Amino acid sequence: MDTKNKNRIIIVAPSYSPQIGGSIVLHKLCDILNELKYDAYLTTTQKLNGNTDYFILNPTFNTKIATEINTEKDIIIYPEIERGNPFQAKHIVRYILSKSHLVEVEGGPHSSTWGGDDFWLYFHSLFYDNIKEKNILHLIYSKVDSYVNLGIDRNIEACFTYRKTPSPPKLYHPQNSIEINYNTPDKELIKIFNQCKRFYSYDTETYLSVLAALCGCESVVIPQKGKNKQEIMNNQPTFKYGIAYGIDDIKHANKTQPLVREHLNSLENKQTQDTLKIFNKIFIHFNI
Repeated sequence: MDTKNKNRIIIVAPSYSPQIGGSIVLHKLCDILNELKYDAYLTTTQKLNGNTDYFILNPTFNTKIATEINTEKDIIIYPEIERGNPFQAKHIVRYILSKSHLVEVEGGPHSSTWGGDDFWLYFHSLFYDNIKEKNILHLIYSKVDSYVNLGIDRNIEACFTYRKTPSPPKLYHPQNSIEINYNTPDKELIKIFNQCKRFYSYDTETYLSVLAALCGCESVVIPQKGKNKQEIMNNQPTFKYGIAYGIDDIKHANKTQPLVREHLNSLENKQTQDTLKIFNKIFIHFNI
């Protein structure tokens, strides 16, 4: 694909953090675009506590930092938490990673400060608001190369996480289980998931459930009231295999655990093609 005459794509993001999903997605988008031979960069704004002098990248991604903006030619991608158009650029994409753009704040919701010609791109159909055309680009960072089953003795009964469900109505993990919090680094997670027999997640959306399965740890999502297995699977394509939805579903998790890695690889291949299609559409939208 020859993109040498295409305009640059500048993605506005915070520094990379393995604990923050939004930062992972934005940096991964830049990585994919560069692999597709677009000329893509990352930068930041004051809103995102950014300073390009201290901007952190993921060394495994194909990313680079933009130190200046061409407001007439560059395509700027803002996450939904950014109000207005700080760079006063002409071609704007709003990448909606949550529904916070609809939340009323002082001066109205963030989306009320966006331009009429902005291209709205949704990370997930869950965040679709029926305002603009339904353009979806769901990206994952699978980590299949680093999260593996090391084949060591599993001498710890269980580990667990609360994440976005800090006060579950009922606890299922044993009292001596290891708690996994937001700040647990990858190296430590890999060790825990290889030492533990089972992982309990009270958060029905965290990717930790998939990472546990990749390491050969039994992975159990504790269902929340009002959410059933099919709904969770539809909303989380990475959860298709290797994960139990409640204790009674352990058989399914164990039976399908060998399929997790291949499934994630197929999702990553698909997302590359999805990115190519959506950005062809974006260039047409801006007539450039």
